[in-house]
Amino acid sequence: WQAIKQKTYDRQYFALDSNWSDALDSFLMRALTYHDSGAPKELADDLFTEGYKLTRYRYWSEDFAPGLSWHFWGRKGILPVLLSFKYGRTIGSHLAGPFDVLAAALTRGQGKGYPLRRLFLLAWQTYLPPVTRTQAITLKRFMDYLDDGTTYDCQYDPFVSILLPETRHLLRKGRS
Repeated sequence: WQAIKQKTYDRQYFALDSNWSDALDSFLMRALTYHDSGAPKELADDLFTEGYKLTRYRYWSEDFAPGLSWHFWGRKGILPVLLSFKYGRTIGSHLAGPFDVLAAALTRGQGKGYPLRRLFLLAWQTYLPPVTRTQAITLKRFMDYLDDGTTYDCQYDPFVSILLPETRHLLRKGRS
């Protein structure tokens, strides 16, 4: 689906009425609408289109391309997890709160060594949603995952850094 849409959009003209920053904000707002609405198929096209429009700006870099994938912005993707931390509420999930979203996200990719833990934990550190005392104790243990020697997947870092600029410092620091 994504490859077919992309080929169609490659041949399509997009009127870019906004600047780069407004376009990123528009993508974020469209993502919030999509996930808050339960990720209906009819809104998936709108969100992908909004994301694909970003490729038409001069600031676009191919390093950002993983952010256009369904695995990033889709119903069970990375973006709803990050937005849950940013806005301090559950987005795109029926879990009780951001801490529960983090706990569930940290179990993703078990067969591959949990490659996204770093991204989720650094985003959590950026926004620091409120937690209970019990959750704070568990959170300390979660943060130890950052030092466990795992090879992490950093392909989404460039796009997350521009989409959620508050994360930029920790994502760059976390790679070095």
